Amino acid sequence: MTAVADREMTGARRPRRKLLTPMTGALVAVIVAAGAFAGGVQAQKSRGGGGGAAAGGVPAGLPAGGAGMPAGGPSAASGGTAGTVKYASGDTLYVEQADGTTVRVKVSSGADVTRTASSDAGKIQPGDTVTVQGDANDNGTVKATAITATGS
Repeated sequence: MTAVADREMTGARRPRRKLLTPMTGALVAVIVAAGAFAGGVQAQKSRGGGGGAAAGGVPAGLPAGGAGMPAGGPSAASGGTAGTVKYASGDTLYVEQADGTTVRVKVSSGADVTRTASSDAGKIQPGDTVTVQGDANDNGTVKATAITATGS
């Protein structure tokens, strides 16, 4: 008799196969990692992420409680800032970000300042919330090319 016939006669069941083999586990891990990556990409897109600061955000690499970029200069993705104006003097603003970090913003003469109606840097006051676009130099000062300000 064959092994199959022996099992049928004795009522013995064949051994159950493993549900999770090493190959199945590896495939599941790859699928989960791909899904997590795709989810992260979608989350970054929905935040308008380019690596710089979004409203209320802080550019990567800013020291906690510091006043600018780390030594070595800003990365290509960092530029601009967002937060509340704590002090304004002429064409220089000091913007406190959501984490308490203060960034000095130098407003260029050609910067586009928007404040519900077109305005200029002299109209920005402490307590205003601003979004600044521009490039940061080696010491962390942002050279503003455009500013959107809301009154306090």
